[in-house]
Amino acid sequence: MNLVNKIKAYQKRHQFFYDPDKFNEIKKLSFYEAKTKSQKIRFNLIIPNIDKTKMYGGIKTALNLYFYLVSQLGAEARIIIQQPMSEALKEQYPDWDFDLLENEHPSEHLITSLYGKNDDERKIDVRANDLFLTTYWTSHYCVSDILNYQKEQFGVQNKIYYLIQDFEPSFSNWSDEYMLCESTYHTANTFAIINSLELSHYLHRLGYAFSQEKVFLPRLTPEIKVALDKRITDTRKKQIIFYGRPETARNCFPLVIEGINLFMKEHPTLAKEWEFISIGSPLDKKVILADGRELKTLGKMSLEDYAQVLNETAIGISLMSSPHPSYPPLEMAAADIITITNQFVDKDLSHFSNYMISLDALTFEKLANAIDEAIKLFESGSLKANTIDQSFYDTSNQFDEIVKAVKEEVENEN
Repeated sequence: MNLVNKIKAYQKRHQFFYDPDKFNEIKKLSFYEAKTKSQKIRFNLIIPNIDKTKMYGGIKTALNLYFYLVSQLGAEARIIIQQPMSEALKEQYPDWDFDLLENEHPSEHLITSLYGKNDDERKIDVRANDLFLTTYWTSHYCVSDILNYQKEQFGVQNKIYYLIQDFEPSFSNWSDEYMLCESTYHTANTFAIINSLELSHYLHRLGYAFSQEKVFLPRLTPEIKVALDKRITDTRKKQIIFYGRPETARNCFPLVIEGINLFMKEHPTLAKEWEFISIGSPLDKKVILADGRELKTLGKMSLEDYAQVLNETAIGISLMSSPHPSYPPLEMAAADIITITNQFVDKDLSHFSNYMISLDALTFEKLANAIDEAIKLFESGSLKANTIDQSFYDTSNQFDEIVKAVKEEVENEN
């Protein structure tokens, strides 16, 4: 056995062994009383990443919600990230101040970072009127003790605002990470802000209950809507796009490839007429399909380029092993693309649009058959006008009910 294989074998044997650095990023923060006596609300966002070049729907939604809350509350803003502060990041946010976590920077728009901090440095200044919005389980876990500190130090009983956009324990195997993540749903005085009715229903099904809860519905990104509205022809290319993120297990990339391969084997002549394109993430290596073609990939695109692809595509595939509907199948159907997706427990997107093919179970055979069905639907021209509720296109009031509830909560606390 060569050295490389020996190392791999060792890693496999010890993958569940104790690693003293494993939980560094979620070690609890320490708090100290801020010097400033400002009476203005400061809204703090704890978020893993704000790099615009690495954003997907969840982080964009989190930032949109946060910026809207800050503007409507007239609050100061502090964003605490779990990534390095780089010059490239500063260029993306020119109207914001950047400073080290340990500095109590008197700014109304501050970005600071937890990245690379040891135990002694993981402390932040806190005021009585600091509110905290967390966006992912690691960000929630490390700051979840803040309410106890504020109560003991200032005699206030605030809420911690937790944006929940998926059932995140299932991002890990049944493991210590699963349990730590699941524990965040038991934090006292949590104001849960849940992305989609489907996810809310799933959490209730599992028995979770929060001190307060508000649900908002996914909406079409304004930039995509503008581009879709510019579509001037009904002609669509014989191409099938699918949301391909190999690094994200819940998007089922290998299953999609196997389903396409099975379709190609069962319908070789028909398959030659269609192009298959992966979008979402770049691929690290070539993927050769069953008929010998190399899978085409467009990777991560700008919203404008993505919308252009939607405008010219006939069929889409977007799978999600999760109770959350996810945005790609909704966006595809909103663009009048015949869209193949999957059900999950009681999630079923067939009600969203008559352009949606919602599989009751995911197998290679069912996906291959759905591709064949979608092609027949497209070629027959039998689909009627899209039945999507027009509210999906309206982004003007997506967070208004949340802002109203947060304002009421803040007034009650004061």
